[in-house]
Amino acid sequence: MPTAQPTIRRRLLLMLLGPLALLLSAGIAVDYSAGMVPVHAAFDQALVNEALAVAAQIHAQADASIRFDLPQQAVDMLRADKDDEVYYLVLGPGGAVLGGDVGLPVADSSRENPAFRDAAFAGHGVRAASYQLATPAGNVTITIAETIHKRENARRHMLAGIILNDLVQLAGILARVWLGV
Repeated sequence: MPTAQPTIRRRLLLMLLGPLALLLSAGIAVDYSAGMVPVHAAFDQALVNEALAVAAQIHAQADASIRFDLPQQAVDMLRADKDDEVYYLVLGPGGAVLGGDVGLPVADSSRENPAFRDAAFAGHGVRAASYQLATPAGNVTITIAETIHKRENARRHMLAGIILNDLVQLAGILARVWLGV
C-alpha cells in the first residue's frame, strides 16, 4: 500500500514553522533586551535617590571634619523593603567608614557620578550605586546596594509575557495559513 503524500497545507505549515520559530526567537531576544533597559534604569534611579537622601545627612564642619548623622528611624526606612535586603555604606575622605555596612562593595565613581556595580555581599548578589559628594574636607562616597530579587522577578515576568505573546502570535499565523490554504 503506497504511503500517502502530505497535503500541501501540511507541507506549507512545516516549511513555515522553522523560519517562524527563528523569527519568534529573535523577536523574544529583541523585545526582552529593549524592555529590560528601562526596568534596570528605574531600579538604578531608585538606588540613586536613596543615596542622595543619605547624602543630605552629611555635614562639613568648620574644622574640616565630616559629621554624618543618620537617625535610626531613617536607617529603618532605608532598609524597609519586603522583597530585597538593602545595605548602605558612607565613606569619608581617605576611605574612613562614617556609617553603614562595613565591607559593602563600592562602585568606582571616579569616572561617572553616580556609578553602578553588580557584586556579592553577605552571600547575596547585589546591585550597588555609589555617589561621590564633594565637601570642603574631601570627597564622601555614599553607596546604597540591594539584593536583586525585585529585578529577577521583573525579568521573569517580562520574559514570560513576551514568550506568551509571541507564541500566541505564532499560533495565530499558523492558523491563518492553515485556513488560507
